[in-house]
Parts: sequence; structure tokens; C-alpha cells
Amino acid sequence: MSTEHVLTPFLNRDGGAFDPAGWFQLVPKGVFRIKRNEGGKTVIYEQVVDDVAVTRMAEAFANRQATTAGYKLLIDFEHFSHDLEKSSSAAAWVNKVEARVDGLWAQADWSDEGEAAIKNRRYRYLSPVWLPSQVESLGPQRVRPVAVNDAGLTNKPNLGAALQPFWNRSEESISGQPANENQNNHIAMKEQLIALFGLAATASEADILAKAAAFKNRVIEADALQGKFDTLNTEHTAFKNRHKELLTVSVDRTLEEFKGVITEESKEAWKNRLTEDFTGTTALLKGIKPAATTDKKAPVHQPGRGAAASAKKGEGEDEGCPFMNRVKELQAADGKLSEADAMYHAAEADPALYEEYRQSLSATE
Repeated sequence: MSTEHVLTPFLNRDGGAFDPAGWFQLVPKGVFRIKRNEGGKTVIYEQVVDDVAVTRMAEAFANRQATTAGYKLLIDFEHFSHDLEKSSSAAAWVNKVEARVDGLWAQADWSDEGEAAIKNRRYRYLSPVWLPSQVESLGPQRVRPVAVNDAGLTNKPNLGAALQPFWNRSEESISGQPANENQNNHIAMKEQLIALFGLAATASEADILAKAAAFKNRVIEADALQGKFDTLNTEHTAFKNRHKELLTVSVDRTLEEFKGVITEESKEAWKNRLTEDFTGTTALLKGIKPAATTDKKAPVHQPGRGAAASAKKGEGEDEGCPFMNRVKELQAADGKLSEADAMYHAAEADPALYEEYRQSLSATE
């Protein structure tokens, strides 16, 4: 397989100097089309010469030189080396290649015939060749060359015998003109945009422009949403700070309100609980009896409430209040636990028991 339009000019016909010791472009980057006759039908193939292709071409040349002593890539005249009936005379032998941003470049040892052919304007273009085994498939009718087999000086877009065995010299080019640098750059840019936007390989320029417009609109929308987000974030921070201030005031007020049931030792613990769960902790505080005062009235004797009845109770028990019994059990298990802390834990472990206790307090008030 060869590239029908991969033709790089050495000189313009109207002037220019040729330096046989200088570097020249062996393969330009771009997407190059060619026709193939398959079963009586003309099929168009695209040959993609991208960064990957150029890099692998350079690597293939280096590997060939490393494994074959004295290897140099042949540049002939009009690809005659592919035709047994033509002369295989060499125009030059490529001894160095280099992958560059715009394609594969080379240095060569030019023969007297090759140098004269260029200097005397006999040939203007260089056409590289890669065989079917030197390309990889990129999908239907798309291939990527990964090595250069040889090259030929030519003045025709049609690469003749270089297209064998799948193409032949009688087939005409698609455009009838060699691809110039602007065409190659345009095609390469189109390929890059198709890949960037994730479009089908057959996407038109209109498809690319539509996708670019949609992308631009999404960027504008994203900028607008970012502005709204920044505003909401600022407002949220302000509300959060205000909530913190109000909560601090409410916690201090509640601690003052229930100072009759909150000891000084447990004040910090209650403050933390109010900060974490103000509503639930406030409800718990409302169910705690204030500490008994020293000014107690003498108990009135009631039947069944004498010493005998009291003797039936275990130490620290209150048979009329299961919740408080549970509180005392927790305090007995942990000698450092205050009554307030024990009540909190008991209420948290058995909300129903605590609610029963609260109801009993309301009934006796």
C-alpha cells in the first residue's frame, strides 16, 4: 500500500536551492485518500499519518538498521524498482530519519543521477511507499502506516506500481492534484477535532461546527452555574454562622433555666449535648426533678407506707419508678457517673421507659 497524495516537493519550479547533505521531508502528516477497485466497485480508503504513525516509522527504520548491517532506505525514480521490466537505479539512499512535528524527515546519500534530477528540475516530488504488511487497520476503509518500505521521485500524483498489489497505475487520483501543505494541515486539524469531540470518522465540517457550538454553549452555562453556586455557598456560610450564634445563645439560656437540675460538674457535658441535639436534650432536662431542698415537711403517715413497707424495697430501689431504678443501676455500675449523666443514658437506651417516667411526673404535679 502507498499514499497516493503523500507527495513532498523538493523545489518549486520557479526557484530554490537543493542541498544534497540537508534534511528533507520524507512523509508529511495528514490524512490521504486513495481509490481501490474492489469487485467492480470503487472504494475510497483513508491513510492516516499522525504522530503515532510518524513515531513508529522512525522506530521501524531504526530497528531495521540495528538488525541489518548497512541498511539504507531506497529512493528510486518513479517507483521503477517495483517493476521487473524497469530499471531499479537509485536516486538516493536514506541513512537517517527523524520524527518531527510535521512528519518524518530524512537525510540521504544522493547518487549523481538523483542529485542531477533534482537540481535540473526533472523531478519535483518525493512519494513514499508502504506495503500492506506495513499498515494497521483503524476501522473500515482507514489504515495507519507504521513503516516506510521505499520512496520514489515523481511528478505525478498517481504513484503507479507503488500501489501494487492492490492498486494499479491506471487508477486516477481523487483530486487530480498533489496535496499541498495547507490541505494536509486542514485535514489533520479536522481529524483532531473529530477525535476531540468524539464524532464519527465520517463527520462533516458542519457536524464539527455544530459540536463546537454546543460545547461553547455548555461552557457558558457552566460559568453561569458556577456563579450561582458561589452565591449560594456564600449565603449558606452566612446562615451557618448565624445559626451557630443563635444556638450558643439558646444553649446558655437553657443551662441557666435548668440550673436547678444541672450540677456544676455536669454542666459542660450538658452543654455539649445541647449543642449536638438541642431539642432532644431540652426535652430530657424537662423530665428531671429538681434537687430536693433542705426545707422538708414531716411526712404524713399513710397506711402501707411504714417501715414494713419500706423494708420490702432493695437498697437504692424505688418500686414506684422503674426509670429511676435503672438510673441508680447505671450509677452503681459506674461510680463516676452523675445522676444527670445516668438519666441521659437511661433515656437514650429506653425512650419508652423515660416517657413513662415523664408522664408520671406530670400526673403528680
